[in-house]
Amino acid sequence: MNADSFNKLVNLIKDHSVFQAGHNEDNRGRQQAPPHHQLAVFLRYIGTEGSGCSNSTLRHIFSFGHGTFTKYIN
Repeated sequence: MNADSFNKLVNLIKDHSVFQAGHNEDNRGRQQAPPHHQLAVFLRYIGTEGSGCSNSTLRHIFSFGHGTFTKYIN
């Protein structure tokens, strides 16, 4: 995906309530990573799923824990 397409996609989703602090009881009002970061993680995940790139490798690339990774891909 090129940068222009990525930015257009971010602009389509960035104001969705799922990206707001306190969206659900799991994040309890904590600040989330910006939508562009969450989208990048998700796109990398779906782009590498089944290729041998494990979830732990992706967590290492993006420097966050298992729970955060799970939230982003869900």
